[in-house]
Amino acid sequence: MGASGRRPPRRVGGGPGLSSETTYADGGPGALRLNVEARFREEGRVERSYNKLGLMVITHASTYLRESLESVLAQTVKPSDVIVVDNASPADASASEVAERFGFATVRIERPVSPATARNIGCEALEDCDLVINLDGDDVLLPTFVEVYWRTARETAADIVFGAAELFGVQTGIEFTEELRGPTADIRRGNYIPANSLFRRETWRMAGGFDPTIGLYDDYDFWLSCLERGASLAFVAEPLWRYRRHDSSRLSTVPLAEKRRSRELIRTKHRRYINGALQWRRVVRQLERFWVSRSRREGQAGAGP
Repeated sequence: MGASGRRPPRRVGGGPGLSSETTYADGGPGALRLNVEARFREEGRVERSYNKLGLMVITHASTYLRESLESVLAQTVKPSDVIVVDNASPADASASEVAERFGFATVRIERPVSPATARNIGCEALEDCDLVINLDGDDVLLPTFVEVYWRTARETAADIVFGAAELFGVQTGIEFTEELRGPTADIRRGNYIPANSLFRRETWRMAGGFDPTIGLYDDYDFWLSCLERGASLAFVAEPLWRYRRHDSSRLSTVPLAEKRRSRELIRTKHRRYINGALQWRRVVRQLERFWVSRSRREGQAGAGP
């Protein structure tokens, strides 16, 4: 449901409706771990679709949420569905109440969970969508973000679309540019894809979702999981979103030891891909995309004027 409709918030963990203990149980309370291979065999390959796009706003506070949601409403092309995932924001400053005043559907998590789990819950809620855009609740989209990213996904048949961002807050400038990545950028050596990106929901499913066991840099871990399965990328050079830098952000407040631990977990988990053992999967995916594109062209040519 888009911004024009209203529906009551769903509550996860400790309230009526969904329960994080039962609905997202594997791997611990609140953790979503998908049995990818079994579900893939059961459902079979489905033809790529880019028709429905969902946008999820992930937040644990209402401080900057109003500005984020206003930017969603200002989009030149509206998402098919929008969900706000309220990760246990304080009762006296409820993010759910702010979202409801804007008319957006919400999922309220009563007890705090990891950002990875919150993103998984958002993806699950957008079950009818082919594409998902993640927006952290302290960042802002420029008006053509959805239009350009959605069009780029369709035109390139990409699994992931990411792009440059304008920094604001305690730091200014442009981040995530081609120039900063350099001509020999390799995501196995360091992340250059921001969390606020577009991805195919099927790609999220095949990657096993975001991993809640990764305390920090869960987005980097997720992109690696996607890419080691052959996911394709498309880049938008124009900065179409604003990345807020502030002293109270999660990465600004955690101890250095926790950052090191998360990096080591990611290196261990993806060591085969990082060491170059899974590159054949990218070739297979490129061949798949070639045949899909060729079939579409032949179908269009056969249809005639």
